[in-house]
Amino acid sequence: MMNKQLEESIGNKVRELARNYADGHFNKGEYRQRRKELLVQCLELDNEDTQDMPPYDPHKAAREQRDATLFWWRMAGVASIALIAVMALLLYKIS
Repeated sequence: MMNKQLEESIGNKVRELARNYADGHFNKGEYRQRRKELLVQCLELDNEDTQDMPPYDPHKAAREQRDATLFWWRMAGVASIALIAVMALLLYKIS
């Protein structure tokens, strides 16, 4: 889990690593590998945090996104029809 203390320590390590790379202590490939290892430490999650999470289902996510999109298209259609009805009513009142 990422906290302020871990963030500061990894930030210092990354800066020190960049300084050493700039000074020529190791090559680009080794620098990238070490930097990647440090950044992976930032992203690691505790197993306890993910145990009660449901597995990711791409079909369910796509279905939910489609439903949300259709809802807003329907709302736009209803708003358009309401606007046309109000304009027709106003034109009827004028004539």
